[in-house]
Amino acid sequence: MLYSTSVLATTDSSKSHPQLAKQLLKHSLLFAALFSIQSSATLWAQTAVQLDKIVVSSSQREQQAIDALDNVSGLDQHDINLLNASSPATLLNQIPGVNAANTGDDPGAVVNIRGLQEYGRVVVTIDGVRQDFGRPSHAGNGSFYIDPDMLKAVTVIRGPVAGVYGSGGIGGSISFETIDGRDYLEDDEDVAVGVKGGYESNGKGWVARTIGAVRVTDNAEILVSTVNRGRDDQKDGDGNKILYSDQNQNSQLVKASYRPAPGHEIKAGWLRYGSGYKSSRSAGSSSSTLSVDDTDTDTYTANLRYSFNSPTNPLINLQAELYRSATTSDQSRVTDGDSREYRVRTNGWALKNLSTIAAGSWNHTLNYGGDGFEIKGRSDHENFGSGDSKAFGVYGQWEADYNQWIQVIGALRYDRFKLRGQDTDQVTHSFTKDRVSPRLTLGITPIEGVTTYITYAEGFRAPSLAEAFRVGGHGSRLEYLPNFNLKPESASTVELGVNLKHNAVFMPNDALRTKLSFYHTRVRDYIDREQFKVGKQSYSQYQNVGKVTLKGIELDSSYDTGNFYAGLNGSLATADTYSGRPLNNAPLKRVVFTVGARALDNDLDYGVRWSSTASTERSSATAPRAAGYSLLDLYASWQINKQVSVNFGIDNLLNKAYTDPQAGYATTNPSSWQGTGRNVKLNVGWRFGN
Repeated sequence: MLYSTSVLATTDSSKSHPQLAKQLLKHSLLFAALFSIQSSATLWAQTAVQLDKIVVSSSQREQQAIDALDNVSGLDQHDINLLNASSPATLLNQIPGVNAANTGDDPGAVVNIRGLQEYGRVVVTIDGVRQDFGRPSHAGNGSFYIDPDMLKAVTVIRGPVAGVYGSGGIGGSISFETIDGRDYLEDDEDVAVGVKGGYESNGKGWVARTIGAVRVTDNAEILVSTVNRGRDDQKDGDGNKILYSDQNQNSQLVKASYRPAPGHEIKAGWLRYGSGYKSSRSAGSSSSTLSVDDTDTDTYTANLRYSFNSPTNPLINLQAELYRSATTSDQSRVTDGDSREYRVRTNGWALKNLSTIAAGSWNHTLNYGGDGFEIKGRSDHENFGSGDSKAFGVYGQWEADYNQWIQVIGALRYDRFKLRGQDTDQVTHSFTKDRVSPRLTLGITPIEGVTTYITYAEGFRAPSLAEAFRVGGHGSRLEYLPNFNLKPESASTVELGVNLKHNAVFMPNDALRTKLSFYHTRVRDYIDREQFKVGKQSYSQYQNVGKVTLKGIELDSSYDTGNFYAGLNGSLATADTYSGRPLNNAPLKRVVFTVGARALDNDLDYGVRWSSTASTERSSATAPRAAGYSLLDLYASWQINKQVSVNFGIDNLLNKAYTDPQAGYATTNPSSWQGTGRNVKLNVGWRFGN
């Protein structure tokens, strides 16, 4: 265990039956253990190395996560299916150092990496398209929307080392990849179609997915997919209704790819996500004075990508991309129909090339390119912070490998931004800043299977539109003031890491993979909202409040024998502000332990997942300490035959009552705990290909 945690001020509906809770836990663990023993008869015939996930690292090239000299983690299609998720937050919360919070009254997710979140501190992309939507909310500014049933992979890079992914990600970057035709079609298929239906017991949730792919020619594919899901209000572990947690969502995906000549590929994609729900302007509160809105949110992304990976020239691996994302959120107050509208649009481009050079015992990789984007934010509500933001960057990165013994990475990125908006008198203000951010990494592999590395990296984040241009009132005695003198945030990180990669540790076919890292990050000119009074009038303004220090340890470890596997990951971190107080979005101390087994020629995969989150110190005046909690989940996935698959799971088996400390729910007059109580899930899928 990475840390000890005490569960403070939480309730649990199983407390009145402590023996029942113990028996459930006992039998759940016994279930996995017995099945793995039963399956061990064919253990020696299995190929056990199922841990080496391929990710796109901070060097923007595909490699095994265990070999990357940075803190990168990934989820593949199998992981996504096992989690049986209805929200991307469920996926991301399996990764150390990451917390993604859902509020019950908004299907969007707000992500935190190492204590940094909101306003672009974490760069989130879907198929390379930036997600920059944000609106004033007690649940955090910076939600993104994607249905997990559209995804084939998720990659998370922690820390400001991924400058090649674009500007702003001082906390890290998250890349979602949607499924395309080549993923869905088997090599001998020209057409494939599939349907999936699912049910959840908590809130009577349901999901229906249809998908179809066609191989138009040997060099072209088209895929179309739709996902619809909905639910009624859910209940917490005490059986109380979670207010406004009923939702309806629908998504559509269209992707096409064409390879006109060897090495050349053109890809086009279009994705829409729509959702309808009720939202409270202080989520989860039962106060009768709060407003409740009927909300409709729609997100569109579109991208066009050309790539050329020369089959004969290692200096040419070129990619050029144009993209657009647009999110609209319309709210109408239930009581009187008072409406407000929020619109955020991002247009962007990226151009990059990867060159590899072999020189004796040295192998060199050069990664260089540029990117830019323009964000336009508009609203008829003055608290939004309407304006325009433009950013441009160029970068170059050199990576050298000497006989797989010494690795060196050196990189520079230049960023420039311009913000433009108006004050309350309709006077236009604009300001521009730029910066160069370096990175240097040294990795050594003294013995096979053991790699140590040290990294120094810097990052840069421009102020957001809301931070610079937010105006208007909030209640009768609070007024927001814009700040046209904000400085950009800059982050510097020192990280020490160890990668362990061993096969045949205890058995001929087993494998052990471990990534352990220690980091120390300083964010200078950190931007936060400060409140002050002049007479009886209260004012709120985003200001550069000083320096924030974040320190932590992260572990991502897995062991696999083929028929049996176990995983342990977690993070222990602290975050202090300029005044020595904790951040309101302080990183969570969390550990996740998984034990599972495979049977029936690996067609059946099942297990137990236990997660524990420690109590968290925050700067919130109303709730300075958020209680910790532990959850136990069961899961199983069975590919019955080539056509039929079944996924089953029980989330929160022991029916714990809890609230995610970063979910943004009300700390006064809470109507319930905001974590979902016990939830039984069942999905059945059918697929036909020809």
